[in-house]
Amino acid sequence: MHQIRLELESRGIPSYTGKPNWHLSAIRNVLTNTAYKGYVHYNKSICRSDSDRKPREKREWIKIGIPPIVEVELYNLVQLRIKDHREALRRQPQHFYLLSGMIRCMECEKPYQSNYQKDRPREHRKAHRSYRHRRSEGQCMDREITAVRLEERVWDAVKEMLLNPEILRQAYNQAQQLDLEARSRSMTLLEGYCRSAGKFEQQLNNLTRAYNEPDIRMTKTEYLAQRVQMGYR
Repeated sequence: MHQIRLELESRGIPSYTGKPNWHLSAIRNVLTNTAYKGYVHYNKSICRSDSDRKPREKREWIKIGIPPIVEVELYNLVQLRIKDHREALRRQPQHFYLLSGMIRCMECEKPYQSNYQKDRPREHRKAHRSYRHRRSEGQCMDREITAVRLEERVWDAVKEMLLNPEILRQAYNQAQQLDLEARSRSMTLLEGYCRSAGKFEQQLNNLTRAYNEPDIRMTKTEYLAQRVQMGYR
């Protein structure tokens, strides 16, 4: 998304507000908007006040079909890329926490973020580390779990697993399955990129043949303009 922002700004393409600078959140909203692949959802939340909206359960959403703008396959590939990138970033935190990137809410499935109080002296920060679930970032509630308490319980469970060969075997098999799923997603992304590259190459070849065809009479300016629209310089 950062690279997309640099590309848009280098081309002088303004945002929807007319400003020359793009925010990553605006780019993320475009890439994840289902309207581009042909549908939107109505009745997704309950408005309790001007600044407070409560999300509804997905079974209450109303799906409305609209004309798609991009191919569904391309949209799905983008979502896989975003998901893999998000998981990679969550496992590279700025501060080390034992469970960084591993805790998710059972209700909304959003992750807990590692947190520490910057206003405390450095030698006391470890005792006040925590994992937070922020409602302002789309989570279902604003709750904080003390890191020491949670990490001790998890570590006790890990030690119990290591002393039980059967549990250890099940965990190993589960880890293998997760690795296979990750490899499958990567192969799907690679295959999709290859197909997309092939389509763009075919479109460029068709455009070049049309430019060289004397009966079509395409000018060089029109040819170059269409190349730019296709993403070629």
